[in-house]
Amino acid sequence: MEVGHLNVVQIVTDDAHVGKAAGLIIEAEFPSIYWTPCVVHTLNLALKNICAAKNTKKIIRLWIHFLI
Repeated sequence: MEVGHLNVVQIVTDDAHVGKAAGLIIEAEFPSIYWTPCVVHTLNLALKNICAAKNTKKIIRLWIHFLI
């Protein structure tokens, strides 16, 4: 409120449930403000999922295939 909602265009938070919920509440209260998830946080989550132990063998096989 100190800055004024008319001076804000976008809010960027991490992709956690709390950040997303806060962004949606702000969008509902102030239609001129948009919420965007942090791209770095989203990519970090995706890479963690790709590199998870369940995918390790598949990733190694893909790298070996790529290197040959």
